[in-house]
Amino acid sequence: MEKEIFSFRTGAEQLSDIEEYIEGLFKRWNLNEIYMGNINTCFSNLAGLLSASPQSRKVNLETWLEGEKLRIKVFGLESSILKFFLSRHRVEEVKNNTIKSVFLIQQICDEVRAKGKILILTFHIGALPEAIHLNRVNTVNTTLKNAKNILND
Repeated sequence: MEKEIFSFRTGAEQLSDIEEYIEGLFKRWNLNEIYMGNINTCFSNLAGLLSASPQSRKVNLETWLEGEKLRIKVFGLESSILKFFLSRHRVEEVKNNTIKSVFLIQQICDEVRAKGKILILTFHIGALPEAIHLNRVNTVNTTLKNAKNILND
């Protein structure tokens, strides 16, 4: 399958534009919609990071399928955002909204890499056996619960 490119400007409409793009991908590529929520949540957190910058900028997404993996390269992020993805964060480190967003993206994606000025997000989208699916749901729910408890303390 060929790569798709999507561009948007950071700002008020960015999240709805991204969600519309992702929904269109799932329809065009006939992907299991069970993964759409995780991907939208990931980009919702990324949009939060982008909105922290006062200056509007162009961001490009390059998306493609590689076997049972959906890969998304994000171009145009500020180095001040990318630096947070250089290490894996633990729930105990969640002290502010920036780290919270990075932490959630790292938990939701199957793989997150910052390479130069590019953020690469990977989602495994193959058919999940029921046991793996339930384990993944429990892991995400536990992680989110722990994150909420820390943020509320």
